[in-house]
Amino acid sequence: MFRTTLLCFLIVLGCKKKEERGFSIVQYDSGDAEADADTDADADADADGGEFGEVHTAALAGCSGCHNDSTPAADLSLSADQAYDSLMAGPGLVVPGDPESSYLVQKMRGDEGITGDPMPPTAGATAEQISTIESWIADGANP
Repeated sequence: MFRTTLLCFLIVLGCKKKEERGFSIVQYDSGDAEADADTDADADADADGGEFGEVHTAALAGCSGCHNDSTPAADLSLSADQAYDSLMAGPGLVVPGDPESSYLVQKMRGDEGITGDPMPPTAGATAEQISTIESWIADGANP
């Protein structure tokens, strides 16, 4: 993520060049292997389904009992294949970069002023589930 990558049409002298889809991708090599290392903490997740897949498993998988594809509670499907699209389609449900303004977080915490019960309704969300969702949203709510 911190690796500087530039899409270029010209080869820049002193850089390493890769070819991808007909474009030249030129990557700056600072000479510092540690600084140039892939610091993307979710690199493995990117390869196998993305960041949201891990978030869903850790914090939302249990929600699909009521929020399923066939009869989703509150018209919100949180099944693995529909959850991301459903959360991003609902106005204000998830506000990328702003967990405090995201209704999903408010509902999971049971904030004052929410409509209905906190979710999940039986025991509420755990601190770990809430923290997982807050971090994901703060980081941009990526798929």
